Amino acid sequence: MNNLAYKLLVDKSIKRKVDIIQLLSESTDPISVETIRLHCDVTKRTIQKEINYLIKNYPLIFELVQYNHQESLNKKVAVTELHLLIDSFVSESPLFFVVEELYEGKSELITYYSDELYISESTIRKHFRRLRSVLQEYNLDLNLNPIEIIGNEIDIRFFFFHYFRFAHKSSALYYREDQLSFIYQTIRKLVDTHGFVLNVDYYRVASWLVIFEKRISQGHTVHFEESFHEHFNHKTSYQKFKSAVKVFFSRGELFSDLSDHELLFAFITRLDTVIYETNKIFLPDDYWNELSEFDSLIKDFFELQGLTISLNGQLKITLQSFLVNLSILSQLNPNFQRNSGQLKEIVNTNHLTTLEVWIELLTMHTNFEHIYDIAVSLTILTESKVRVKRNVLFALTGEPITIPYYKAQAIKCVPKDMESHFLFNQPLDSQTLEKLEIDICIYNVPINDKFNDCYKIKFSDIPSTTEWDELQSYLHTL
Repeated sequence: MNNLAYKLLVDKSIKRKVDIIQLLSESTDPISVETIRLHCDVTKRTIQKEINYLIKNYPLIFELVQYNHQESLNKKVAVTELHLLIDSFVSESPLFFVVEELYEGKSELITYYSDELYISESTIRKHFRRLRSVLQEYNLDLNLNPIEIIGNEIDIRFFFFHYFRFAHKSSALYYREDQLSFIYQTIRKLVDTHGFVLNVDYYRVASWLVIFEKRISQGHTVHFEESFHEHFNHKTSYQKFKSAVKVFFSRGELFSDLSDHELLFAFITRLDTVIYETNKIFLPDDYWNELSEFDSLIKDFFELQGLTISLNGQLKITLQSFLVNLSILSQLNPNFQRNSGQLKEIVNTNHLTTLEVWIELLTMHTNFEHIYDIAVSLTILTESKVRVKRNVLFALTGEPITIPYYKAQAIKCVPKDMESHFLFNQPLDSQTLEKLEIDICIYNVPINDKFNDCYKIKFSDIPSTTEWDELQSYLHTL
C-alpha cells in the first residue's frame, strides 16, 4: 500500500488489517502468527482478534495452518485479490473524503465534515491534525476556518497528483474520453509538426492534465519569478512547446488564454512523464550540454562497477539524461526526487549492492535533497536491461523511471514461445487488442470493463515481487 494512503488512515484496527494483508501479499509462504504480531507491534490478544476477523469474514481468502511447527496465516488467493481487499478496507477512510472534497474546491467549516462523516467535532479535529502532519511533508499546511489546504500552488498540485495516483483504487482519477483522445492526438501532432518526440507515459500525462485543468478552472494558478522564467525562455524546445500549445491546446476558454507561467509549469512537468526506454528520445535537443554536469559522477560509477563506456554508451546517456531532467524538475519542487516506500523496499531487497554505490556517489558528487530516493531511481535504470508465441500485452503505468524496469521484469516472466508486446504511450482499447491479436493482457491502467477480447490480469500500481512470480508461474503453466 502506498505510504501516503497509509498515513491518511485513522482507524488503528484497519491499519493492522492492512499490515497483515500487505505482509501476506509480499510472501509466497504462510506467515507465523508471532511474526505478524511482532510486525504489527501489538499484544497476542489483539493480533489474534484481527486474524480471527479475517478468517471468519473472508474464509475463501485466509486460513490458519501449521507451518514450520508454528500456527501461521496463509493466503488462499492471488495477490491481486489481496489488493482489492485492502482497497475495500481503506476506501471509507474519513481523510480520503476530506482530501477529495478539498480537491473539488470545497471550503467548509469543521461542522460540515463532522455532519457528513457522522464524527464528533473533537474526533474530526484529531483527524485534521493527522492530515496537517501529512501535508507538512509536502511543504503545505491546513487552515481550519474554513478547512483549506494552504501553501505554494506547485506543492498543492504535486500533493493532489500523488494522492490520486496512489492513495486507493476508488480514488483514482477517471479521465474523460475527450481528455484521453485529446492527449493522444496532440502528442501525434506535436511529433509531426514540431518534432516533439519525447517518449512519455500516456496515463501519467493524463493524470497531470486532469490536475492542471481542475486547479486552473478553480482559479488557482502558478507564478514564477521573472529570472526563473527567463532561464527557460531562450530554449528552443520551450519556444516550440509554447507555439504548439497555443495551436493545439486552444480548446475552449480554459486553454485559450494560458499565462506564460502555466505554460512553463506544463513544459517542465512533462519531464515527470518521460520513459527511459532504449532507442527512444528522453531529453530535449537543447539540453545536451547539461549532460556534462554529471560526467564525473557517471565516470566514477562505471569504474566502480567495471563497466566500459564503449559497451554501455546507452546506459551512460540514459543515466545522465535522467539526472538532467530531474534537476530541472527539482527547480519546481524537490519532491519530484522522492520515491514510494514500496519501490524502495523492492530495490533494497533485490539490488542492494548497486543501490549502495549510487548512494555513496550521489553524496559525493551532488547536492540533491533526497539522495536515497534518487539512488533508488538510478538503480532501477541501471538494472533495466532489454532482454528479449502466444501474444502477451503489458499495459503498465507508474513512475517514469520504473517503466523500463517493469518491462525487464515482464520479459523475464514470458516464456520463449510467447511474444511480448508493451503499451505505454497510447490508449488501451479493443482495437489495439484485436490488431495485435493479444491473448493475455497484464495491466495497471484504467480500462473498459467491457473488454472481452482476451484474458486480463490486473497488477497493482507498483507490482510486487510476488505478483511477478505468480505471473511467471501462470504463463509457464500454459
